Amino acid sequence: MKKLIMILVALFCATNIFAKDYIATQCYTRGKVKQEWTKWNSRLCNMYVSIDMFKIVIYSPLIQEYTICRVRGSYTNPDGDSISKFDAIDKYGVKCTIKLIVRFDVKRLQIYIMYNNKQWAYDLEKTNQNQNDDEKTP
Repeated sequence: MKKLIMILVALFCATNIFAKDYIATQCYTRGKVKQEWTKWNSRLCNMYVSIDMFKIVIYSPLIQEYTICRVRGSYTNPDGDSISKFDAIDKYGVKCTIKLIVRFDVKRLQIYIMYNNKQWAYDLEKTNQNQNDDEKTP
């Protein structure tokens, strides 16, 4: 458990995206039909998102709460995006995977909430409270 906490602290400090508040400006959803993923549906949204070391809360019409249980790893993909994956449990006790993606080419932070049969994704922007933070991180 101590090792997990140390990894989380190091990872969160290194990526400079945790313990922040964001506004979700674009929302995406998709589901599985007959074992095939549907195309992403997108819509504009304006939701408050709070990310800290062990919990992510998305203030959509139905409040989504996720507790991070395990760090699955971080890597950089060929496009230069920084990706961190986590195992999490929602407020109903259902397991899911969360991906945080920092897209440096377009200066955007995205969060993906992934279940076996459905997925949500959100484009995030810093709130005014975060505007004084390092401008290199979306």
